[in-house]
Amino acid sequence: MKKFIPQLLLSLLGSCLIYIATLINIPVPATEIHLSAQTLVIIVLVALLPKYLGVFAVLGYLIAGLGGIPVFSNSGHGIQHLLGPTGGYLCGFFLASIFISYSYQKTYSNKFYYHLVISISAHAIILFLGWLWLSKNIGFSKAFFSGVKPFITAGLIKSLLAALIIYGFTKKITRLKKNPQQA
Repeated sequence: MKKFIPQLLLSLLGSCLIYIATLINIPVPATEIHLSAQTLVIIVLVALLPKYLGVFAVLGYLIAGLGGIPVFSNSGHGIQHLLGPTGGYLCGFFLASIFISYSYQKTYSNKFYYHLVISISAHAIILFLGWLWLSKNIGFSKAFFSGVKPFITAGLIKSLLAALIIYGFTKKITRLKKNPQQA
């Protein structure tokens, strides 16, 4: 019980940060989907939070939205939002968070390229699931050109930023573990 409360608070804080990242969004012309900072925040949170706390943060964010709290893009909420055009991306957030958490628990390297590969892979999971979901309504080709292609460059840029942030934090944490007086 001693560890449960701080872990719960960390996960709730993570859910709040994902919501705040939703507010930072840019509409992409010719699509119903907005470019936001969510994926950047999700990748960094899940990579840096211990064990599965980042996954719980993503799950908490999704449950809040499904429960009626307007945390999704454009103040969306409820099951209809999950079943709408962005539902695949939302499911992708959860599956990508499991992938990230598993990757960092299974093997760990503090090499920059390791963080970059995980970040790009997480974005690929999100975009792939978003594409599949969107294609059931508008077809594969149209879904790709309106729901994936506009986000590839941004996904690569956010992956690079996520990898830099994770690399910087883990390097600092490693240094502090070796010499705690530097704090």
